[in-house]
Amino acid sequence: MTDSGGLAERVLHGITLRPGRTALRVGGTAYSYASIHEIALSLGGAVRGPDARAPARVGVLAGSTVLAHTGILAAIYAGAAAVPLNPNFPPARTVQMIKAAGLDTVIADHRGARVLASVATSLPEVRLVTASQGAPATTAGPALSKPVPVTSSDTAYVMFTSGSTGRPKGVPISHGNALHFIDTLQERYQVGPADVVTQTFEPTFDLFMFGLFMAWSANATLVAAPPQALRKLPTFAAEHGISVWFSVPGAIRLVKKLIGLPLGSLPSLRLSLFCGEALTFDDAVAWQAAAPTSRVENLYGPTELTIACTAYRFTGMPVPGARGLVPIGRPYPGLRYLLVGHDLRPVANEGELCVTGPQMFGGYLDPCDDAGRFLSHEGALWYRTGDRVVLLPDGDLGYVGRLDQQTKVRGYRVELLEVENALRQLDGVADCVVVPVRYDGETSLTAIYSGDPSVAAELPRRLSAALPGYMIPTFVSHVRDIPVNSNGKTDRRLLADWVERDLAIVVKNAGT
Repeated sequence: MTDSGGLAERVLHGITLRPGRTALRVGGTAYSYASIHEIALSLGGAVRGPDARAPARVGVLAGSTVLAHTGILAAIYAGAAAVPLNPNFPPARTVQMIKAAGLDTVIADHRGARVLASVATSLPEVRLVTASQGAPATTAGPALSKPVPVTSSDTAYVMFTSGSTGRPKGVPISHGNALHFIDTLQERYQVGPADVVTQTFEPTFDLFMFGLFMAWSANATLVAAPPQALRKLPTFAAEHGISVWFSVPGAIRLVKKLIGLPLGSLPSLRLSLFCGEALTFDDAVAWQAAAPTSRVENLYGPTELTIACTAYRFTGMPVPGARGLVPIGRPYPGLRYLLVGHDLRPVANEGELCVTGPQMFGGYLDPCDDAGRFLSHEGALWYRTGDRVVLLPDGDLGYVGRLDQQTKVRGYRVELLEVENALRQLDGVADCVVVPVRYDGETSLTAIYSGDPSVAAELPRRLSAALPGYMIPTFVSHVRDIPVNSNGKTDRRLLADWVERDLAIVVKNAGT
């Protein structure tokens, strides 16, 4: 790439292909490439202000609206790093993120402006750029005539991830990081003007950036899918002519529960991508049957490695050693991986996945968060993902689970995902999560499942046909729906809190 425009340069390429083509459909309104470009230039000028000063980072506080998309583009047009913020988050957390990012300028829609007003005393120095339908309501400076040049090492955006201390961690991603990802996937998938790509992610989820920059750099149409779209997915896909679907795997389970996935019900799809959590083999089979002409791929990657860093094309056949999951595949060209054991020494077959290459970020906003996250090996710096993977016989990588989702029961090491996969095979279980708890002085397992409430008492006995005794949950609890967080991922933290609370009540009652 040339150091003249970064991501903005790629979007400009898409705009110049067909300026009148629809770039974005959201909330029943279509926006052309020419209009999103004009909105971004106008917002970019407002961000820089009358003195044309470029802030280092610009917050974008909006829901999944036109402003969320054009606001991020505007920040990048202005030569700043975009920092997505979510008006649905607790205001105190938003304040934490604004202060951690050192923001002095925030683009906000009406909801976002109300959030900022509620915490104004905590953020006296923050300048607010409000917008209606994506365009500035009040002009704080002339519109940009063109995007401000940047270099590949400049930060394109900052995403905040959950920290183990409860404090959000800022992850700066450079233009160079993002462009390697975009170029790699464009070569792999050949997204073009004829494609219609779904946007199923919140702006504060880094997978949001895939749709925005993959679609817009290729002059494709991006369609924001509201949550209710899953309740009528075949109709939604047909009405919009969706050709590229991208979501977390949990969307498959939700659609199966809400309406089922009839054979051939998604004929318009040519490409189906899943990322963000483990994709089960059974869910992939169900989706492939509904979208028989679609190429189904499982993507993997933490925010720190820029959206995704490996991919696997689903073949419809189970893979030996994959433990009921779809493999995560192999690293993208230019990236390298290393497996290490608990002592951080390289291991051959199964261990923590470490990755290095042009998509690896340079470190957290707060350097204190870097401690323990990087590994130096053979003259290179590697990012430690915290994920345990296994090298499969065919050379692909299989996901085993988070290091913090592995526990010991009676001295035996237990992968929670393996227990969950066994549970999902049982009649009456729609979805499930297994949580370790301390009970009577030792670690036990609790299974939380959705499906038929009448089978709860039978599940441990039925599991004994597939799992050894130490892997069978001691407690089983039925819920109507497995809770998910704002990104659509299973909310394991909330479930762990539920289990701890409920178990404490049980123990208290037993002692009275």
